[in-house]
Amino acid sequence: MQGDSLSPRGGEFGMQTHGSAAAAVEVVDSLPFTLGVLEAARYLGIGRTTAYALIAAGELPVPVLRVGRSYRVPTAPLLELLGLRSDAASRESAVAEPVYCSCGGR
Repeated sequence: MQGDSLSPRGGEFGMQTHGSAAAAVEVVDSLPFTLGVLEAARYLGIGRTTAYALIAAGELPVPVLRVGRSYRVPTAPLLELLGLRSDAASRESAVAEPVYCSCGGR
């Protein structure tokens, strides 16, 4: 049984398998803007306890957002860290940058 190469669970028994590049792009483009800690940890190849320990120490290699009592990991920086940044993620980060006007705040 084969899974997507970018699936956090991989293929059977969590093993990573290699899929087509087109399938990989589809998976990357279909990801939500943020991921839960467990899903982000799976992409990073670390466990839940390690992920939360790194967050507590401020050492997770991607930004972490605190939302109420939970944490969210933005997808675009995670993909960039993994070298999987897609064109959609590039467009997303370009749109997310602040826009300043020269109107003097009026």
